[in-house]
Amino acid sequence: MKDIKNLIKKSSINKLNVDKKVVSILLVFLILVSTLLISIVVSTNSLSALRGFASFQTNWTSARKDVTFQLVNYLRTQDHTFKENMDSSIFLIQEMEHIRIELMKDNTDRELVVELLEKTHSVPDDIGRMITTFENFHEFSEFRETIALWIESDSIIIDMEILGNTAERIINEGKLTPEVQESLISEVIALDDKLTQMQFRLSRSLAIGTDLLNMVIVIVIISLVIISIVIGAIFSLRFLRSVRKWSEEIELSEQKYRSLFDQNPNAVFS
Repeated sequence: MKDIKNLIKKSSINKLNVDKKVVSILLVFLILVSTLLISIVVSTNSLSALRGFASFQTNWTSARKDVTFQLVNYLRTQDHTFKENMDSSIFLIQEMEHIRIELMKDNTDRELVVELLEKTHSVPDDIGRMITTFENFHEFSEFRETIALWIESDSIIIDMEILGNTAERIINEGKLTPEVQESLISEVIALDDKLTQMQFRLSRSLAIGTDLLNMVIVIVIISLVIISIVIGAIFSLRFLRSVRKWSEEIELSEQKYRSLFDQNPNAVFS
């Protein structure tokens, strides 16, 4: 009877050790799968945010082109409606500048940024992801370059605004001669050419940053998939080995029980 109890105790301990190893592998596998799912969600949100920034850039470019169009027409016609339209487009660009300044702060006012992004015609579903992605990735070198180009572009817009105010003052004073008119229009076109070059550089920089982010996401996901497959294979092999070991232990136990019972049929009941 004592031998049977010792055998049962030993068998239970061995089985428990095997179970611990299997459970440990299973937990690692589940953690990896969870991390993979989180990475997929993050990548989806990041791509959505980048789409939002691409749309944001398109809106900025449209406003910039409108500033040039309205100012040139204002100089040619002296119709103050064009100046008002120009000021409206500049105000929109200034709102976008305010967004950048707020996002660069350590204590970003998210509610204010959301409000400003809505005013600048950003897609509502992308706004939260845009803010989070900017906070997480704006220190990347490619994105730092994009931000620097954005700042430089805004400074040129300020020059355009000053030029518009100068034109308004000259027109109001009745001093807009054909020579002055052509000179001012030439300055507007020169600034617009600078902005066009900045736009190309900004688009290229944003594209490079997007490619970098995509590459990082793809590498992380592929790595997690490979590791998950390897861990899953190890878990499967370990589990099959454990099942086989359990079967052998059960069979061995049955043989020993049967041997003891054959030697002493009354042992079970003693």
